[in-house]
Amino acid sequence: MVLVAYLGRYSPNGIGPQGLRLLFDPKYVAYECEEVGDVGDKYAEDSESEDELELSVDDSNDRITSLDFTFQIDDSNLSLAMLAKFVAPKQSPSPVLSWQHALPTTRAFPFLSALSLSHPSTSSPTKLWSTLLSLLKSNPTLIALSLANWPIPPDMFYSPPDAQAQIYPARSCISTLRSLSKTSFCLKWIDFSYCSWLDERVIMSAEWNSGWRNVKTIVLRGLGGNVSEKIREEILKVRGESGVDIEAVMD
Repeated sequence: MVLVAYLGRYSPNGIGPQGLRLLFDPKYVAYECEEVGDVGDKYAEDSESEDELELSVDDSNDRITSLDFTFQIDDSNLSLAMLAKFVAPKQSPSPVLSWQHALPTTRAFPFLSALSLSHPSTSSPTKLWSTLLSLLKSNPTLIALSLANWPIPPDMFYSPPDAQAQIYPARSCISTLRSLSKTSFCLKWIDFSYCSWLDERVIMSAEWNSGWRNVKTIVLRGLGGNVSEKIREEILKVRGESGVDIEAVMD
């Protein structure tokens, strides 16, 4: 887990798909070469498409609880679609009798609880957000999620006419955030730092009394203290006296 974060911070290209395979795929075959240089050349030749990037499943990754891909989501190297191949559940080849049997055998990281996807570099915000929603649906154990500096949600749910172009960004953000809160119902900590599109109207569209009823911390760095404190107060009003308290982390 530490190595993934370290490579993202100090390596010019991040960990990449092959790095993920080397670290986490229990069935990845190591090439026996006499010289280290030969190994690198062989890996370079063994490039894979998104459809082929799947992680074998056994109990070797059961201790993986946190994955930090800050600055690593990049269309040219490790897209979110590629990453989803690793962290999404795998289909069990045999019938599953109960959820107790399904959890450890069909998920590559069955106990993944914290995921950072901060500061992505992408040319397709639409694909980024749609992949995120799909990824969250298939990983219900997440309790901490960082989406710092994510781009404005695109028009995934509406296609307004030109006359309504001015309200399109807000409407799209509201719909996306509402969907996000419905698909990440175990979250207790979420980071929206430097998401300039996030205002009080958008953040209050989330289901703070339902899907995000257990969120105790929301990180809002870069949005201004007044906005962050007002958002916190509005969430507390929605939850009422019996709801969970929430902390707004700001600059």
